[in-house]
Amino acid sequence: MRVALTLLLMMSAATAGRAEPGPVTRFFMETNVSQFSLGLLRLNMELEAWREKNAGRLGSRPIAAADYEWDANRIIVQVSLGSSERGEKARELCAQLVNEMRLLSGVDPKTGQLYIPSFGSSFFARYFAPMGYTLKAMPENALAKLDQIVSIKVNVGTKCEGPLMSNKVLHEGP
Repeated sequence: MRVALTLLLMMSAATAGRAEPGPVTRFFMETNVSQFSLGLLRLNMELEAWREKNAGRLGSRPIAAADYEWDANRIIVQVSLGSSERGEKARELCAQLVNEMRLLSGVDPKTGQLYIPSFGSSFFARYFAPMGYTLKAMPENALAKLDQIVSIKVNVGTKCEGPLMSNKVLHEGP
């Protein structure tokens, strides 16, 4: 009897060890990664590196992330920083961070143009391109067109924003 019970317990343990993924896990395992999703991942990794590098300089650890807004067809690069700055100093810090994101992407914040025009697009847009090869089916100027839908939004107690390919910073409120 003990032998039969031991065998039964061993068999149930062996069966539990061979469990298969459930339907939700299987869905994610079988879903292809798009070049767009990969681009957002690579862009977020770059923003994470910037965040780590600049945490001490900015006085508190910034939050920096990119996401896509379906309804607006916009890639949003968002930076948030807990700051004690108020008034004009907060507005200056806000604009500084918008322009730092432009610099990080290879865009001159004074002109709104690429530092290296021969690249044809920002570093941010290049994260969406295949690495090591070119897709023949990629639309002409696709990366430059992608640059046109990137917006930078910053919150440091006051909010401001601006298109990536611009030298303008729009402040919210007075």
